[in-house]
Amino acid sequence: MTTSTLPLTDDPADSTEPKNGQFQQQIPIEATEAREFPIADTFEPPLQERRLVINTPLEATGRRWLYVTVALLVAVVQHAFSHTYWAPGHYGNNQNAYLVGGKMLATTGTTGFQPKSPWEFVGWMWNMADGASTAPGGGWMYPKYPAGLPLLNAIVYKISYSVGGMDSAVYWTHKISPLCTTAATLGIFFITRLIAGSFAGVLGMISFATLSVVLVLMNNPYSHAADMGFVTWGIYALLKWWQRGGWWRGSIAGFLLGYAATIRYTEGLLVLPLIAAVLCSVRWTKLRSWMRVSIPIIAWGLPLFVLVVFNYFTVGSFTGYDSTNESTGFTLTEMARKWRWGVDQFYNTGLYILMPLTIGGLLMGFKWNWRVALVLTLWYVPSTLLYLSYYWGMNLPVWGFLRFFSSVFPAGVIAAMWMLHQAASAGTTIAPLTRRRAMLTGLVVTGVSVLTLAIAWAAFKPNGQFETRAETSVVLITLAAAIVAAAVCNVGRGGTAMAAIAMGVLVAFPAAINVDVSDAPLERDHTIATNLNFAGQQIRRVAPDGSLVFANGQKVGNFLQFAGNYELYGTDYIMGGRPVPMIRGGPASDNPNPIQPARVKFVSKVYEKYDDKARVTEATRISVEAIHAGRRVFIVKEVDSAGALIAEMNRGGQVKAVEAASWIDPAKMSARATIALTTAGADGIARREPWRWKVFELKLADASTSAPTTAPATAPTTEPTN
Repeated sequence: MTTSTLPLTDDPADSTEPKNGQFQQQIPIEATEAREFPIADTFEPPLQERRLVINTPLEATGRRWLYVTVALLVAVVQHAFSHTYWAPGHYGNNQNAYLVGGKMLATTGTTGFQPKSPWEFVGWMWNMADGASTAPGGGWMYPKYPAGLPLLNAIVYKISYSVGGMDSAVYWTHKISPLCTTAATLGIFFITRLIAGSFAGVLGMISFATLSVVLVLMNNPYSHAADMGFVTWGIYALLKWWQRGGWWRGSIAGFLLGYAATIRYTEGLLVLPLIAAVLCSVRWTKLRSWMRVSIPIIAWGLPLFVLVVFNYFTVGSFTGYDSTNESTGFTLTEMARKWRWGVDQFYNTGLYILMPLTIGGLLMGFKWNWRVALVLTLWYVPSTLLYLSYYWGMNLPVWGFLRFFSSVFPAGVIAAMWMLHQAASAGTTIAPLTRRRAMLTGLVVTGVSVLTLAIAWAAFKPNGQFETRAETSVVLITLAAAIVAAAVCNVGRGGTAMAAIAMGVLVAFPAAINVDVSDAPLERDHTIATNLNFAGQQIRRVAPDGSLVFANGQKVGNFLQFAGNYELYGTDYIMGGRPVPMIRGGPASDNPNPIQPARVKFVSKVYEKYDDKARVTEATRISVEAIHAGRRVFIVKEVDSAGALIAEMNRGGQVKAVEAASWIDPAKMSARATIALTTAGADGIARREPWRWKVFELKLADASTSAPTTAPATAPTTEPTN
């Protein structure tokens, strides 16, 4: 009796290559004299797609689970660190569009709303659905951004509002970004582990979580954190589908990558690695194979199809950027102007220290595993080149430009860790360490680290105290690196231990620097968010839902429109300002602009009809009508525009302002954080000293100063429906 074997694949090239670190199982087939026919006639394995083979060193099960535990701990520490700088509030125009769009979706079923007058507050990043509208407020307004993030905001807002009201809704909606950043950090581990092992995966997590751009964006209710989370896990699911197949893996991969494009349109480029994986997997002459590999493509297209249909029936175009001409803002001329500066930004800030390793990993990856390298390259390169050609971002500080690349930085970190892993694994150890030498090396590493810190502490901190959380973090990271290095020396031997130390140092050094330089902008943003959230709570305490509220649009309105159920008007709209700024080339320009030209034209026509006095008269008329309708009217005073409006309306004689509340900002920036007001990710709103806030209620001049006893005539239009 003789025995033959067949591999579980019909591809001869795959039969001798290990898969997931293990060689494929061989099935013995016994051939007997009683059954004399070829093996091919007795056993024909099902024809499957070409699977991705990654020759990652095999790790013991216990070791793998140990590293998963470490990765989860790193994720917990990362999120805890982000929470120390987190507060539920933001003043930004872009953030307003995402947050308010989500709120409107949760409460009305669509992301838009229709302002009643040209003085009602509408953020800069909102577009008129009909540029020729003659409605008093310009007709329906919608965020120019895709609806992916507003949908996430809507889900969280709806659930949290039903549980704990507005305070809960504001809190949990602002938690989306830090949670997505943590998810992206954990996704880095699993992708890196596939190609470079668990140790490199943990280092990749630390490296990514401490990038300056990631640190500054992790708590920002912008689109970038959610985008990073969906993209990272989408790529991981794609690689796992390519490795193991399964319609559900392909569906998850396609959906996550497709949904990322509903958060940021340019993530549609991620169809390139998706197509690459499909084409490398399919059996070209087998129809069933084509049907199976089409699942990720179909799943990718579904969320985009829904988005395009939604856009068409709301804003009348396929994207919200069509009416701002920003879809045409990508040119080779701009790339030629910006590429040198962009490379500087990548090397000195975006991927500090890691940039050369990233390039090396992407290029050398085609030698180590060209299929994986192809996915990483198609993830990293097209989006990078696209945004280097974008009209916006030149000379903006830190995240003003580099935020556009936040979703490709995971690919850059993974490629860098792959490069480090391959460098550490290459060659042989000439003089392996003995146990005694390993212990001595560990003691030396620890001793030198502690001594260096002691000298630095004595020289630069004579009072023995660290002034900022960042300085403390740098010390802790350094000590942790020393302890890990010492432990590796004692547990392992030879070149493996020293290679691990070298990899750890190359990650710990830029991580410590990034945390240190990011501390000031993090404290700045935390202080502003803390004070703004406190102001929102105080306003909600005195102004009931359904009230009419006047507030400065840029400093308060962007946040209060989300954090309150009010009919909101801009004091700066009435007292010397404009609802939107002028744009490059004027309203008739075809240049790409962040502000919709049609809306600028609408605002210009309104301001041609009303001078300063007429605008105050309009504000008074709106207020008097609201009071007669049983609604309460408030003015939030934190800047000169509100104070000037109060004075002018009092002078008119129809209404009078009665102070309803006052407070001072509870949080104050350190001297270092105030410097960041004009540097890294400058916010444009100087709050070097705590502001003194006051809220005034407007009453009829001939009425009692007591609060109205009647309920608002109209119920709040932004309360979630059951």
